[in-house]
Amino acid sequence: MRYVITEGQFHRVVYKYLQDLLDNGSYTKGDAGYGNTSIWVYEGNKKNEDDNIMFYIWYPPGSDDVGKPHNGVGFLSIDESITSTLGKLLSVRPNTVMDIVADWFTETFGYDVDDVEVSHPEGELPY
Repeated sequence: MRYVITEGQFHRVVYKYLQDLLDNGSYTKGDAGYGNTSIWVYEGNKKNEDDNIMFYIWYPPGSDDVGKPHNGVGFLSIDESITSTLGKLLSVRPNTVMDIVADWFTETFGYDVDDVEVSHPEGELPY
């Protein structure tokens, strides 16, 4: 059986899933050096950097690695389990999930996300 829901309802389903992950987990926010802000989101009571389900870093205005100036860049890495679970459950592409997770992150933590990627388990290739 299929149901038709609005885009707003769809976003609320994803936001609820992510908020439950955060409520049952934890996060740490800190200075990553050179004025960079970092946020680590963990599942459950884990707090090892290798156990994070999301990682965010904000680079302040300056220049990138090749000298190109920018006004600050926010980068979010999402664990593959999140995009895979939501993609299969809701029958949507990983890119759609990534965009909604980025929106949720911005609303929850107040940091802009300019670039988002899926992190893969160590040793596994994304293709």
